[in-house]
Amino acid sequence: MVFEQRNAIQDDCRSRRYLISEAKYREMEDFAVQAGDLIVSCSGTIGKVAVVPSDAPREIINQALLRVRANPTVVAPLYLKHALECVAVRDKLTGLSHGTGLRNFPPMSEVRALCIRIPNLPLQQLLEERLAGATRQRVLQDGSLRELDALFASLQHRAFAGQLS
Repeated sequence: MVFEQRNAIQDDCRSRRYLISEAKYREMEDFAVQAGDLIVSCSGTIGKVAVVPSDAPREIINQALLRVRANPTVVAPLYLKHALECVAVRDKLTGLSHGTGLRNFPPMSEVRALCIRIPNLPLQQLLEERLAGATRQRVLQDGSLRELDALFASLQHRAFAGQLS
């Protein structure tokens, strides 16, 4: 399977549109990702990040993505994702982008020179727990909103059909 830029932009590591043969995979194995790797969008919409899940099959990235492999003894992947997506870092990445048309990712020498603050692992894990809690709440709220939209649509339909008394 092949990760595309939209996977990073939409923070969606589940959907795929392209497959490659086993022979092509072996040829491109330098671009393979593993669980915990980050994929970063590098063209147009710069700096969107997704974390490759632990149950991901063998995959590679296409040319519009950058793979970042964090040292798990130093930085948690989810913490690094949010650090890379923060406004200050994204502004630095887009500010380093050279050219006049479509924005592109800056040269790797400039990216490697970026300084990102990394707290100790317990603080990173606390942040991950809080983010997971916020994500759970957002999922619940999204479900409630869909239910309310469906109820409103039903009520609206009944009102226009003259079925309300």
